[in-house]
Amino acid sequence: MRLTWLSLFWVSLSSAQNLFIPKNYCGSFFQYAPAASDGHYMGIFTAPSNSNLKFNWEATFVIKEHRGIFVSSLMPYHNEEDSASSIPYTKKAQVFVSFLNINNELPKLILLTLNGWTLCSNEGYGPNSTTQTVKYTMDQNKIPPYPITTQAPRKVSQPIPIETMD
Repeated sequence: MRLTWLSLFWVSLSSAQNLFIPKNYCGSFFQYAPAASDGHYMGIFTAPSNSNLKFNWEATFVIKEHRGIFVSSLMPYHNEEDSASSIPYTKKAQVFVSFLNINNELPKLILLTLNGWTLCSNEGYGPNSTTQTVKYTMDQNKIPPYPITTQAPRKVSQPIPIETMD
């Protein structure tokens, strides 16, 4: 039993170590991160400042010898309401992508632009590679400035006393 457990542990450890993560030349604008506990990875993008109300993100990735979709759409990190409403309160705007159908190497970020400005660029892999570009616009003017909560109507089982002032 112990030998079986150790064998399974070694196989899972070996497969986790075979994932190649490309060198990241984008400093504080991009980072690779594990997505939850399912073994998948995501890429998180961070704006250099929070002085804008509208963010037009564009990111291009490249991967060797791959011919399918390997990057999800750009999405607000954690969600649009939290991301946009936190911008005025010192947090910087963030978006993320999930990496899909990845076997042994994460895609390499080769171009990141925000509002038409190039934040970073890297060399690709050459002719036997596939590139994919994703875009997202985050407009803080379209997000409520504070969280709106709603509750379903509830039935009151006992009368509510009303006090009058006479």
